[in-house]
Amino acid sequence: SSKSMLFPRRVDKNRYLTAFFYDLISHKTLLYKRYKIPNFNVYPFMIHSLSFDLNEQMGFDSVEWLKRKIVYSIYLGAKETDIFLADITLTYRKKIVSGGINIFPKWANKEQTEIYYTKFLKEPTLFKYNIYTGKKKRVLSSPGMLIVSDVKKDKLLLTLAINDQPDIYEFDINSRKLKRITKFSGVDVNGHFYDNNKIVFISDRLGYPNVYQKDLETGMISKLIHHGKNHISVSTNGDNVVVSSRETDKAFEKNSFNLLLINKNSDFVKRLTFSGKNMQQFFHKMGIQL
Repeated sequence: SSKSMLFPRRVDKNRYLTAFFYDLISHKTLLYKRYKIPNFNVYPFMIHSLSFDLNEQMGFDSVEWLKRKIVYSIYLGAKETDIFLADITLTYRKKIVSGGINIFPKWANKEQTEIYYTKFLKEPTLFKYNIYTGKKKRVLSSPGMLIVSDVKKDKLLLTLAINDQPDIYEFDINSRKLKRITKFSGVDVNGHFYDNNKIVFISDRLGYPNVYQKDLETGMISKLIHHGKNHISVSTNGDNVVVSSRETDKAFEKNSFNLLLINKNSDFVKRLTFSGKNMQQFFHKMGIQL
């Protein structure tokens, strides 16, 4: 604003950035902080931290997500898929897992120090990997599909196809117990923890993919949303659920996919996108992931 000014200084040879925020009306320094980075390549994270601090000082809504990291996998060729680490703008990118097929990365903790990912060996195998030390640990293997779809402390929601039948399982890291949650003869995938004792997931039990919820105490399963007949992905955060829904049904033309937001305390469905293909979404409860 015209009432305040930011004075950033160049990053010096010791990889520091010193910045202060000055109010021209009150003649007060509102922010004076020094930022340090281990090397210049990670400067985007430093800029995001500065932007976060300025936003906090101005009293605006939190933009803590700016400081988060993202992980994603890229197909590079036959039997070669690598996992990359990046900042929210993809300005900084670093390969962290390579060699063979490495897919479905998922943050293992809120601190974003470790990830889970699936590696194709003789059987799909789940690994836990520390992005700072490079240490990895085998978690479990399974024939067929093996994907971590959600993490809640020491419990994982997995999509497994042990007998060529995809279902949702819960895996306890400490006890190493595997519990089957869905037992449908069709397709149940993409499970996410929801509310206190529920999960949501995608199922084709009505002949087309839709979002369902299951109460883990009563075992009751019900349809979560009645908008649209083709939901391809779902994500949760607290009481909120975001669903990717196919809005058109064209056999020989491009179809549109939009994101819908629903809340357990309301029947209102809010459309978040209005055009294009919006097919994958993840809440920031563990950091953005692609």
